[in-house]
Amino acid sequence: ASSGRGLGEPGCASARLGRMDELADLQYLSLVSKICVELENHIGISDKVLAEFIIDLADKHPTNAAFQQALDENGAELPPAFVSTLLQLIQKMRPKGRS
Repeated sequence: ASSGRGLGEPGCASARLGRMDELADLQYLSLVSKICVELENHIGISDKVLAEFIIDLADKHPTNAAFQQALDENGAELPPAFVSTLLQLIQKMRPKGRS
């Protein structure tokens, strides 16, 4: 009762890619949630859209100085230590290949 597909066949590879996409989605949601918690703890705001915006800025500005400047330019004047913590969290938790 074999389907005739081996591990190297396209159907199996497609299923693996689908699971990898799902895992990346879950990792991204976990990252957004973590950034929301950090924002709530430090500035009293927990907003998913803001968290996603901050993650996007971190992807585009991968150094502390550039990330801090991007945040400042967008009106988010956050303490440098908090900015550094956010960037480290994002870079550590960011799903690979999802920029």
